Amino acid sequence: MCLIALAWQTDPERPLVLIANRDEFHERPAAPLAFWDDAPEIAAGRDLREHGTWLGLSRRGRMAAVTNVREPQEGGRRFARSRGALTTEFLLGQSSATAHVQTLMRDAHQFGGFNLLLWDGVELVYASNRPTPNWHRVEPGVHGLSNARLDTPWPKTLWAQQQIGAWMRGSDAASESLLSAMTSREVPADAALPDTGVGIEAERLLAPPFIYRPGYGTRCTTWLQIDGRGHAQIRERRYDGQAQPAGDAALDFDFQPPAIRPA
Repeated sequence: MCLIALAWQTDPERPLVLIANRDEFHERPAAPLAFWDDAPEIAAGRDLREHGTWLGLSRRGRMAAVTNVREPQEGGRRFARSRGALTTEFLLGQSSATAHVQTLMRDAHQFGGFNLLLWDGVELVYASNRPTPNWHRVEPGVHGLSNARLDTPWPKTLWAQQQIGAWMRGSDAASESLLSAMTSREVPADAALPDTGVGIEAERLLAPPFIYRPGYGTRCTTWLQIDGRGHAQIRERRYDGQAQPAGDAALDFDFQPPAIRPA
């Protein structure tokens, strides 16, 4: 997943709302949003190569989302563990987000560069292992995350924050307008693009909120809303290799957060 915008504690009726695009090679197999057969408490899409997820919810009131860090110098290096385990292990766990991430920092070198968001029903925590392992609690507000640190002002990150901020202030509570907005392929001016070491042509290709190029691009958009009464809604729209809609999935359920253990 390469673009996330979220509203955290900006509305007491909806303490967490999130919209996200997942970018990936189309040849990499994935299962659509569903409750998992082997872990029925997890509601998520699933990477069928490593069996983890990029974004998921738990029936016990936990949320996790991950993006990679753009680091061309790694040159396809393989790491000991898949980033999909970062989300899955938290969704299956019972420790608080803070306790979980403190433990994770000791093993963060086992993963490729990651950005991780964890919500335990009380706190929202951000963690990364680049440039060194680090984490902090997320303050209330509208935030954006792509392939650099949380709230790094890349054009598409700022754009996504604007979209969810406007949606939160609007009168239309349906998810459709946000899902549609995330199909934008607008490319910013070269002067506004980040320099992440991939060259200007690649920066242009990766700059839109919705990415399309042969073999690679935005595979799905996910909208998630958690209200203050323990109710979750999640909707996923998938796209094929020609950037055309390829199916929708939606889940709507109540959750009961467990008693969170400090470690």
